[in-house]
Amino acid sequence: MKFRSVLATVSLAGLLAFAVPARAGVYELTFTGTNFDVTAWFTTDASNDILSIIGNVFPETPLTAGFGGSISGLITQAGTPPGEGTYNGTWNYDDVYNTSNNPSFDNNGVLFAFDSGNIGNIYSVPGVPGSNTYYLSVNSPASLYNPGDAGTLSVSAVPELSTWAMMVLGLAGLGFTGYRRTTNRLPAVVA
Repeated sequence: MKFRSVLATVSLAGLLAFAVPARAGVYELTFTGTNFDVTAWFTTDASNDILSIIGNVFPETPLTAGFGGSISGLITQAGTPPGEGTYNGTWNYDDVYNTSNNPSFDNNGVLFAFDSGNIGNIYSVPGVPGSNTYYLSVNSPASLYNPGDAGTLSVSAVPELSTWAMMVLGLAGLGFTGYRRTTNRLPAVVA
């Protein structure tokens, strides 16, 4: 009986050691620029299309004072977004997160609305392989529309609730296997 318990524990530990990490659909984004900082969380579907985004844009200089605020949502319609403020430029975006390599967002990037009618677009510029330079292009102030506020971007996966639940159940199972008591069985009496 003890042999089976040890075998089960070792087998489970082996499976955990070689398990493929789950592909998370929730990510935390941190952009640190000269004029703006952005902290946001976004969700993706199976093909890495961004479905939603929430967070905040923080102004960091007198130039951007008064232009920060809560991210109110992802902009997904084609063309120039409605309600665009002071700059009538063209916005390029595809709202796709690249999980396989750098850059996380391509030249099109992710487009979102923040504060009252402000537009933000986080993107990278092609041509520098492995570069970690990203830009936050905004419509207000207009001077930061093109190329935008240069900065660094950090994106990390956020474990989903089901991932935490699976981990807790696995640890509980290991604990149960390791600490359960074996009962002594009485030999059967043959009459």
